[in-house]
Amino acid sequence: MAAENRSGAGRAETEGDQTALETQVEVMLKQMDEQFKKMSDQIIMRLDEMGKRVEDLEKNIRDLMEQVDTKEGPTPTDPPTRK
Repeated sequence: MAAENRSGAGRAETEGDQTALETQVEVMLKQMDEQFKKMSDQIIMRLDEMGKRVEDLEKNIRDLMEQVDTKEGPTPTDPPTRK
């Protein structure tokens, strides 16, 4: 009978350890999920910022090219404009 109590107690400890381990794993997975979500949001935000900067650069380049074209006038290689 003493052997039965020991094996029963050992089994309860093992189940308790397993439950504690499962809980720890769940907590770690939730923390990792939150970290990945934060990182993903930061990456998306930075990509959006970079996209806006690229668009601004493209606009500035177009504006500069238009300014150069207006100051210089048409070049001999430009096709004549129809009126």
